[in-house]
Amino acid sequence: MDQGTTTDVEDLRKFIEQSKIPGVALAVVSSTSIHLLHGFGTTSLENGHPVHPSTTLHPICSLSKAFTVLLLSMQADKGRFDWDAPLQTYIPDFNLRDPTISALVSAADFASHRTGLSIHDPLWYGVSMPPATVVALCPEMSLNESAFRNSFAYNNNAYKVLARLVEILYDAPFVEVVREHIFEPLGMSNTTFESHRLWTEGMRPHESKQSARKAGYTVMEFYSEGQHAAVGDTGICTPVRDYARWMQFILKKGVVPGSDNVRLISETGFARMFTPRSVDIDEGLLAKPTERAGPLAYALGWWVGAFRDRVSYTHTGWNDGFVSEVKVLPGADLAAVVFANVDFNPYTTGILHAALDLGLKWSGAEDGKVKSPLEWVKRFEMKMRGWMNAPAGAVEEVIVESAPYQLQKYVGEYKHGLYGILRIELGEGLMLMGSRGNLGASKLELRKDGSFSMKRGRWVDKLMFQFYGGEALSVKIKFEEWTEVDAVEFEKL
Repeated sequence: MDQGTTTDVEDLRKFIEQSKIPGVALAVVSSTSIHLLHGFGTTSLENGHPVHPSTTLHPICSLSKAFTVLLLSMQADKGRFDWDAPLQTYIPDFNLRDPTISALVSAADFASHRTGLSIHDPLWYGVSMPPATVVALCPEMSLNESAFRNSFAYNNNAYKVLARLVEILYDAPFVEVVREHIFEPLGMSNTTFESHRLWTEGMRPHESKQSARKAGYTVMEFYSEGQHAAVGDTGICTPVRDYARWMQFILKKGVVPGSDNVRLISETGFARMFTPRSVDIDEGLLAKPTERAGPLAYALGWWVGAFRDRVSYTHTGWNDGFVSEVKVLPGADLAAVVFANVDFNPYTTGILHAALDLGLKWSGAEDGKVKSPLEWVKRFEMKMRGWMNAPAGAVEEVIVESAPYQLQKYVGEYKHGLYGILRIELGEGLMLMGSRGNLGASKLELRKDGSFSMKRGRWVDKLMFQFYGGEALSVKIKFEEWTEVDAVEFEKL
């Protein structure tokens, strides 16, 4: 299957081994050929099973968004749906906090991340939350009214709302719609939403703490509960061979690979998916003016940017212990994807770029812009050398021992409109026993500044709890700063 030389593949293997990433699945394709389909390393450092490109499942995370967009675009082709019509046209009970924005906001606004909604990833991460539930909770989500159609703010919950729209338009559960209208026609026979199958048929997640980067990776817990923990924005698990079929479908502009010009979507509908709607400038990692991966504009489920002076369609997805990156060069009839079983890691971008350069060499790149492959390995060696040797940073001291009578005042139930009931009990210290979303069953550690901290996976890392009032009348939780969500206040019942 591999069309590259043994030397080319060995160079990639050395790069991957140097990165210490346990397992990588890689594909490089044109619209009619597979240039490279290969598995490197192991699915898990614990079991040593090899990565097989045809059968090893990998969660593609946010690369799933493009599938949701395709389903809606297929309905737009049939005149049953308009991307720019108010969402309330199709979901009458849909509302946001602001009634004016509620009446105006469209599916295109949700798909291009320009609604003004705050992120609120801890609401859904690691739990099975039906799309209809997310729609019902939208009025409780914080909203920046001035950002509506004025700025870009990436939002996973927005695609859960779109998943509900898919269910309404197709009159069927989202997972069944994707299977019937995309997986089956494209021959993605091993692709699934059943994330629990990763434990027996797929990659295992790995992590590396900053202070232990030189030592490589260790297997980590996978925060997924239920078979379909996420739909619309993420949730698809696939072997790289199946995803190669998807990339060929994109390169063929909506035609099923290997078919007699069978289309799932019209050329007009296909082009609409890649028409930029929101702009988010990103000059790219280790960028040069003529080689940068940006500036990037967000279309519908895809970033549109540049690679080696060529237009590119791209997306990245990551989760606890998993990374997926895809880049499509339509003018060169070339696409590549990399799956890796590690937490977010700059090396994966280097692997993807190196694979694309090899693909340009193998294919001859008929767009007339063939260039010599760049030394991505050396570039990322320098980048990773600083990352691997970075100091662990100051460790925040916590007061581990606290008398029970000092903690008793915090015990009770607290309520928030979006996150539901937060229950705090006294056990081996102060224990958070749960609420809606991924906030529950963890110990709170008292810090010297009087606040509490808790770690619960990457999405709700570094949660900061601050109680207010002499008898703890409320508690505010601050999520990761990068989420741009204000502290969420729960009132004591």
